[in-house]
Amino acid sequence: MEPRREWAIVRTYGRLRASSLQDRAADADELVSTERCCNKLERRKRYLSVERMITFEHRVPETTTGRVYPIIEEWLGSQKAKVKQSQPPAFIEASHGRSLQPMGWKKDAKKTIIFNISQEDRDVLVRVELKPASLNASDVRSRIDQARANWNELLSDLWFRLGDFQAPQQAMVNPPVSWELSRKKGIRMVYSGIVLMVLGILATIIFASTLALVFTGLIIAGVLAMTNGAMIVRSAKKRLVQLEQASP
Repeated sequence: MEPRREWAIVRTYGRLRASSLQDRAADADELVSTERCCNKLERRKRYLSVERMITFEHRVPETTTGRVYPIIEEWLGSQKAKVKQSQPPAFIEASHGRSLQPMGWKKDAKKTIIFNISQEDRDVLVRVELKPASLNASDVRSRIDQARANWNELLSDLWFRLGDFQAPQQAMVNPPVSWELSRKKGIRMVYSGIVLMVLGILATIIFASTLALVFTGLIIAGVLAMTNGAMIVRSAKKRLVQLEQASP
């Protein structure tokens, strides 16, 4: 074989080899990019799931799942909840609340309640997950303390039926949230809202019509933060008064 022809074959092989390596590198980069996107989506999904779901657990002593299950069914019926799925005696999923309730953190707001019932030695563990309707999810995130306390009080009636006769009182005396911390959080939101609103007004005056729309949005965000913060403070103060009255 002539030297030139051999050299041409070597160069062609080298180009093909380099092209193959580049394709593999591109495929690897694409795979890594896809995995990163999937991981981000998974983390986002977990974040939303944690934010939207409120969980409670209650241990019922000296009983069986067969006895607990019908009591939960009876309680759901008294609440006018609609059972969507069930696997006696271990699982119930029901729709609870009114669609017309605009405040998603209230006891009668629309939500899904999921009961997982498991036998642990001579006791039964009831795990309850409450998920607000999608339209109420943002309300629940902004008023998460109120939602947790209200739904804890809602379930206290069920715990009473399951034999924990102190549950309704304990729901008031030992709420699953700190109302003092909630009050401070509301105050911070009010101050943040004031700052945003003032900055928006000053920027609108200084820049006139150039970025007026953007700074108007800043003003609106400030007003919303002030309103939500004031509502949180008001609710927390009311709860603190109730807690003081309920305490022996």
